[in-house]
Amino acid sequence: MMNRLKLNSNFILYLVCISAFFASLNQNIYSPIIPLIRDSFHVSVTMVNLSVSIFIFLTAMMQIVFGSLLDFKGARSVLIPSILLTVAASITCALTRNFSVFFYFEDFAGDWDGGDPAYCGYDHRAAIPRK
Repeated sequence: MMNRLKLNSNFILYLVCISAFFASLNQNIYSPIIPLIRDSFHVSVTMVNLSVSIFIFLTAMMQIVFGSLLDFKGARSVLIPSILLTVAASITCALTRNFSVFFYFEDFAGDWDGGDPAYCGYDHRAAIPRK
């Protein structure tokens, strides 16, 4: 039982670290594709920069919210919905042809993306059940 618990804890920890790594690359990923987004949606660079700025701002602000939720609700009840909603919003962004939809779901993904880095600062010892 303890070995399985350790395996699950390690898996969750690795999953969160990988998620936090990708969350921290937001600006580095978006900067080179700003012209591509502009051309794909036929919008101004200002609108693309606004969407990226709001995304990064929401990701940072939601870390504060998710940090409190992690302390109150626990890691599992916050992290799993956070990852699932981020994936769903990201898929929607990839499939849409409308900039308004892209703008909304990109920022929605930024809301939920903030849960992953917040989890890295979580006290994992409190999440492991004791005998």
